[in-house]
Amino acid sequence: MYERLGHIPMEEAPQRVLHDLRMFFAKSATSSGPLQV
Repeated sequence: MYERLGHIPMEEAPQRVLHDLRMFFAKSATSSGPLQV
């Protein structure tokens, strides 16, 4: 198993992915209307 995913420690990867997804949906919501998360 790799201990690092790019420069992000594996234990931090899930939080980073969730954060990126939230930012993506937030940007989508601003252009296509409110989005319930």
